Amino acid sequence: MYVEVNFKRKNGEYGGAVYTYNCTIPVKTGDLVLAPTARGDTPAKVIGIGIPYEEINVMYRDNLRTITNRYTEKEPETPSFFEEA
Repeated sequence: MYVEVNFKRKNGEYGGAVYTYNCTIPVKTGDLVLAPTARGDTPAKVIGIGIPYEEINVMYRDNLRTITNRYTEKEPETPSFFEEA
C-alpha cells in the first residue's frame, strides 16, 4: 500500500511537503510511523492512505522507500528532517 506522510517540523508539529512511501504495516490517517530517510528513520504522520500507483510522481515510483514500523514517543527521536546535520 502506498501512503503519504508529513515530517515533524522544528516547531514540533507535522506539516510541510508531502512524501510518498510504500507501507507494509496497517495504518490509518493520523498514525505516526518511522519513515526511512537519508538521515535514518524519522517520525512522520500519515496523511493519506491507498494512494494509487498512477498518482505517484513518475520520477520516484521505482525508488520508494518502505515504512515498516510505527513511531512511539518512547523511542529515541532522530533529529528533525529539516534540521541541519
